[in-house]
Amino acid sequence: MATSAVLVTCGQTCYTPDVELVITRHARNRMRLYEVTEADTVATLSHPEQIDQGAFGARHAWKQFPDGRWLRVTFIEEGAQRVVITVTPKRHGPGGHDAH
Repeated sequence: MATSAVLVTCGQTCYTPDVELVITRHARNRMRLYEVTEADTVATLSHPEQIDQGAFGARHAWKQFPDGRWLRVTFIEEGAQRVVITVTPKRHGPGGHDAH
């Protein structure tokens, strides 16, 4: 893993307890660009509405927030770590316009 990753100990609040969450520099930059908080990212991994299989072994966790916005967190599992690759706000949930 790149040395620019930031380690966050998740403990009980993560999608799977006792997994170390690694948020890459790219994901942090996207979070800053789109004004997505770390709490929103962790909430998406903790309580996703859906998890889809992505390309190259990555997975997408989806969550809709009370204000109607959707967040897609793309991550991979590496041993005891969950590595967040990118964070993408979306207007529509998984499946696009016809999803809900």
